[in-house]
Amino acid sequence: MKEFISVLGGLSEKNFAPYGIFQISWIVLTAICAIFAFKLCYKKHVRRYHLSCGIAMLITTFYRIFILSFKSGNFVFDLKNLPVTVFDILAFTILLSGIFTKGKLHVILSSFNASFGFFIGVFVLLFPSVTESQFIGIAVQEKLNALLTTLIGVINLKCYSKTFKVFDFLMSASIFIGIFAIIETGEILFSLFSINFPCFFSHYFSPSFMVFSHLSNAFPHPVASFILALLFAELSAGVYYTAYRLSTKKKRY
Repeated sequence: MKEFISVLGGLSEKNFAPYGIFQISWIVLTAICAIFAFKLCYKKHVRRYHLSCGIAMLITTFYRIFILSFKSGNFVFDLKNLPVTVFDILAFTILLSGIFTKGKLHVILSSFNASFGFFIGVFVLLFPSVTESQFIGIAVQEKLNALLTTLIGVINLKCYSKTFKVFDFLMSASIFIGIFAIIETGEILFSLFSINFPCFFSHYFSPSFMVFSHLSNAFPHPVASFILALLFAELSAGVYYTAYRLSTKKKRY
């Protein structure tokens, strides 16, 4: 099993250099795909985009869980492998927005994918990989999901930006903060029993992100996570409002 996992996951001792050929290639590929998506996507095809990308992201997420759970050759259950990071929630929101194609839920999920989803996808692409694994497949999974998330964000920004509303963004922000609160509370409760549970922003407090690791050192973990959540919300709101302004030429809502 260990040899099978090593082959399936592409186990390698090679470390990808920050902003090396691996990361630059994904950034360029995403930019090209985003241009084609913006030019060729039509609102009547939005459902198939959401379903295909959501299913692909979910499959790759389970691939990551499988590789990390069997990397020693035997099944080892580790809460760190579960899809509870800030980035993994996009696989579910994109898939759900493809399943529920009508009603307020679709509008709110589309708003979430256009603002938070687009920003998080771009963030993961632009920053060096922080995958704590020597499996090439895990690094590819991270960048592939970032590419798909960014594409869905571009499609939603094009198709829905003229009808963006403050209420819809506030509801999508409530989804983001709500999931954040649940996961961070879970981490606090698990820590009481000395169980290592991944925090919502666990990847971004690693030494690879010097600014965010300093933030974690300067404040208690719940406070540092909340500050980072607010930063993500503010920047996502900027994406949302900019798209609305460019599509309607209006100065305000």
